[in-house]
This record gives sequence, C-alpha cells and structure tokens, in this order.
Amino acid sequence: MGALLWAGVGCAPTPEAPARGQETLASEWFFRGTPNGWGTEAMSAVSGGRFETCQTFQGGDAAGGPRFKIDRYGDWRESYPAQDYGV
Repeated sequence: MGALLWAGVGCAPTPEAPARGQETLASEWFFRGTPNGWGTEAMSAVSGGRFETCQTFQGGDAAGGPRFKIDRYGDWRESYPAQDYGV
C-alpha cells in the first residue's frame, strides 16, 4: 500500500486522475485519525494501487497528540500501522 499524506496549509494537486475502474477501489482504503475524529474518510485512487488523502493536523485528542491510521475496510478489521502513527 502506498499512501501520500499532505499535512499543513493546502494540499498538493493530484498528479493524475484515477484510471477508469479504479474509482471503486478508493472506497476500500480509509483515512482515520485525529483530523476527522477517527471517522472513516475514503482515500482517492491515484494509480497502480496507490491512494492519497489530504489532511490538516492541528492537534490531538484526549488520548494523545495528532496521529492517524489507514483502515482497509472502514471497520477496523485491518488497519495500518499496528500502532497509531504520530505526526
């Protein structure tokens, strides 16, 4: 899995549009973290099995500083990395 995470003010443009047929794959990888209250936010397919998301990390939550995970199905069955990734 490749993920591009852009943090800060504004996001870099997507280098290319998703290939036809890959749009449905985007809903299979989700960003979860402190920027979205650990909700599920579908990532965008870029190319060759790569996905991206644009997030702004401003602070953490009651459990710690700003951090995230990538969730395969949006239900925590399979998420990466094993521990939250601190930003």
